[in-house]
Amino acid sequence: MKQITVKFLLYSSLGIGLLAVVLIAVLTLLCWFTPTVTVENNSREILSAIVVELPSNTLRFDDIAPGESSEIFYDAAQSEGQYRVTLKRGAEAMQTDCGSINEGEWGKRMVISVHSDAVISCKEQLRF
Repeated sequence: MKQITVKFLLYSSLGIGLLAVVLIAVLTLLCWFTPTVTVENNSREILSAIVVELPSNTLRFDDIAPGESSEIFYDAAQSEGQYRVTLKRGAEAMQTDCGSINEGEWGKRMVISVHSDAVISCKEQLRF
């Protein structure tokens, strides 16, 4: 009876461990494929009031210090359109439209960089 209990506990532990590994792998893949917007602050001033409007969502970022960046995942179910970026760099308000967005762009990364010369640049990347 004791051997059956030990075997049961061993197999149960292995099953739970395997399930945990599979769950972590699935969540990692989901995060890897989910589209994101990253805002990089390459200027010498704090970025604040950062809003990125998508056709079907609005992303609001916390303040970003010089040399730092912030990333937000968004829903891949979007209408066609552009990324509209509005923010404040110090006291200066800045706005631009960049890139294009379509429905189902899994694995897409939009990197928005704010530079010291008051320029906002945008770079679209696909993970695969």
